[in-house]
Amino acid sequence: MDKGLDALIFDKEYQRKRQNQLSRTTESVPEGIARSGKGLVMGVYDGITGVITKPISGAKEEGVGGFIKGLGKGAVGLVTRPTAGVIDFASSSLDTVKR
Repeated sequence: MDKGLDALIFDKEYQRKRQNQLSRTTESVPEGIARSGKGLVMGVYDGITGVITKPISGAKEEGVGGFIKGLGKGAVGLVTRPTAGVIDFASSSLDTVKR
């Protein structure tokens, strides 16, 4: 499911940042829960702000066509990024408690 969400996000920078965060291990349960919570908040934040920033950056790079693509990426990200944040939070928290 994790790989499927990466494919739906369509943003290489976000995918890289997300994978980097997921690959880190934590030493304690509170640190792991805090890191998981940060990932959840960032997923929601990135999803909401992407609705505005993706069309703007697309328009700067490719004009009207880029704006339209940016609208699509922002709309998809509005669903997939918070979903990825929730899934990452749950899996990271459970992995931290397991360790």
